[in-house]
Amino acid sequence: MPAGRKPKPTYLKVLQGNPGRRPLSKGEPKPKRAERAPSIPTWLEDEARVIWKRHARSLWELRLLTEIDVDAYATLCETTALYRTAVDMIRKEGVVWTNADTGYSQQSGWVSVRNNSLKQMQSLWSEFGMTPAARARIDIKDAGEKEADPLDALLKRHASG
Repeated sequence: MPAGRKPKPTYLKVLQGNPGRRPLSKGEPKPKRAERAPSIPTWLEDEARVIWKRHARSLWELRLLTEIDVDAYATLCETTALYRTAVDMIRKEGVVWTNADTGYSQQSGWVSVRNNSLKQMQSLWSEFGMTPAARARIDIKDAGEKEADPLDALLKRHASG
């Protein structure tokens, strides 16, 4: 696999109006869209469940969350919950801790947990189009027009003509 940027999902390209004007992939898998947003996985922790509930429906409505994406989105929810735990612990314990016996100070382990979680969250946010920059490039109306099923369009033309 060549180095460089990860390819953007075709649906995100369509939502953004295909700014690169490159041919859209015809062979990309298109998971079936369920009648409702995917259910919360039973293994998610309470805080992660709150995060899931906050965003899952919106992502599903944008066709960015399907059954096949559940584990990736659940991972984002768990990582966000871990990030919040790390932030809370830093607030309680501080960024630096000092050994009472030796006087030696060092960074709290929670700082590393927070920083690593944030990197993972940023990566997953981009996968789901969940940053302001990603949203600025999405045009929902345009996507709906371009995503019409060619067979449906043909049948409508045939019925009206």
